[in-house]
Amino acid sequence: MGKRKLVTVLSFLLCGLLVAATARASVTSDGYAINWDVIGGGAGPPMSGDGYTLNATLGQTAIGLSANGHQLSSGFWYGALAACEPVVGVTISGPTTGVVDTSYTFNAAVEPTAATTPIVYTWSPAPDSGQGTSSASYVWTTPGEKNVQVTVSNCGGTGTADDTHAVTVEARLYLPLVVRESS
Repeated sequence: MGKRKLVTVLSFLLCGLLVAATARASVTSDGYAINWDVIGGGAGPPMSGDGYTLNATLGQTAIGLSANGHQLSSGFWYGALAACEPVVGVTISGPTTGVVDTSYTFNAAVEPTAATTPIVYTWSPAPDSGQGTSSASYVWTTPGEKNVQVTVSNCGGTGTADDTHAVTVEARLYLPLVVRESS
């Protein structure tokens, strides 16, 4: 049984080494040589520098270089661009009046409803619960005019929108209890 496990582990290690091995290639054109390595993995954001952009996605072999109007790419997603549906608007729904020491929930609805996820929600002031989500709860301890604001963004910040919602918070009014004695 131990020998069988050892063979299995060694087989997986050998396969892993083969997958991780670097493929080497070279392209020559008009006296210029471009060498590149194709590596597995990725999952990082695009990296850019002086005249180049490097793109990669999780679990695939991919590299892309571009400079001076020329592009060199490889991998499963070659030539495919991820479409982004940016956020163009947001609307807060929730109560417009309330009383102190009571929890109130506000919801943010983005436009368009098919906006690309993930969507980042930033509530201001910071809520008692729900920061980073489309629903936030607040409890005010003092009466007065309050504003709840949410800013949303997606696609690395290319789509942004915000909305403000006014709330009038009143103090609780306690009336004295008067008991009349009867004779």
